Amino acid sequence: MTDERDDEHQPLHDRAKYGRFPRVTMPFVHLHTHSEYSLLDGANRIPDLLDRVRALGMDSLAITDHGNLHGAWSFYAEAKARKIRPILGF
Repeated sequence: MTDERDDEHQPLHDRAKYGRFPRVTMPFVHLHTHSEYSLLDGANRIPDLLDRVRALGMDSLAITDHGNLHGAWSFYAEAKARKIRPILGF
């Protein structure tokens, strides 16, 4: 019998492969997400966004703010602290 904590440290695709998520065939990662730093386009606050990503069982997230990288440092640091793989783009 596996411990729940062991599942948390496995990537989502590994959990799907061994039948822990029977309806999931492939991991999903948002690769086009805007934060509050994407002027006139985004309203997601980085801590709230990362909490939601973790609650949904995702292990990665990309931030692609328009025209700047102002949120990159806080996104990277907070994602790493939550064991979420940060992907930066613009």
